[in-house]
Amino acid sequence: INYAVVGEEAAVATFDQALSSWFGNKLAAKKPLVTLLLGPPGHGKTYFSSNMARSLVGEKNYLFIACASITSHPDLFGGDVGKGPSDGRLTSWLRTREGLDTVVFLDEFEKICESNSLGHASKKKIMQTFLEPWQEGTLTDQSANSGANSARGRRSDGVRGHMIDTSRTMWILTSNWGQQTVIDFAQKHEKHVYKHIEEEDVAWIQAE
Repeated sequence: INYAVVGEEAAVATFDQALSSWFGNKLAAKKPLVTLLLGPPGHGKTYFSSNMARSLVGEKNYLFIACASITSHPDLFGGDVGKGPSDGRLTSWLRTREGLDTVVFLDEFEKICESNSLGHASKKKIMQTFLEPWQEGTLTDQSANSGANSARGRRSDGVRGHMIDTSRTMWILTSNWGQQTVIDFAQKHEKHVYKHIEEEDVAWIQAE
């Protein structure tokens, strides 16, 4: 994992610790692992996350979503779109992978619904919906095909509202939110950041 990105030892160490705690702790593993990587563009957030995800769970159990392409709540979670119920991209994918270790990568999370004229309301609804899988480890399926077979061989009652088990899903979010804070911190503490980072520098950066 240390060879995926050059010069981000503190970030890689923090991610490594989170992964070790989640995979190695039966109590922690009952809830999803949700991570948020913040900072300016060009520092390896997307590259590191996508390669790490593929190495952990394989290509078939890894879903990449460019959040700039999401324009409405049904895009992700399904539901009624005027012409009838639709199948959400996220729910339809998770529905077939219940009980498996999976990674969902939400790239540029702050760009959800930016191209929608009702962007603020749609973004708020989407972020509120994410609270369920992130906190409870389940996702209420409102998609058109929520009665489909799950990976465990179960069948729901055919009515929308089936609970998808997302307890073994790791969520990775990247964003440019707060990038100026990151830049200001790095410039202020140049001796810890802009050099060959030693183990004590990693511990100091994590603490600060």
